[in-house]
Amino acid sequence: MSDWQPIETAPKDGTLVLVYVAGSQNPYAFGQWDTEYRLWRQVEHARDFIIDAEPTLWMPIPEPPDA
Repeated sequence: MSDWQPIETAPKDGTLVLVYVAGSQNPYAFGQWDTEYRLWRQVEHARDFIIDAEPTLWMPIPEPPDA
């Protein structure tokens, strides 16, 4: 079963989520909504980038596995 949900239902409070960007060279990214600029940003290694296309799906970041 997939936990992917329509991007319209994603949190827009700065919560970090996993997003899917169809047609992108790297379709999976950690992203968060930028409330000031009203767009999705990719967060990677303490840097962030504007996502090059609108994500279509999102899901909460899963819990890490038990070690």
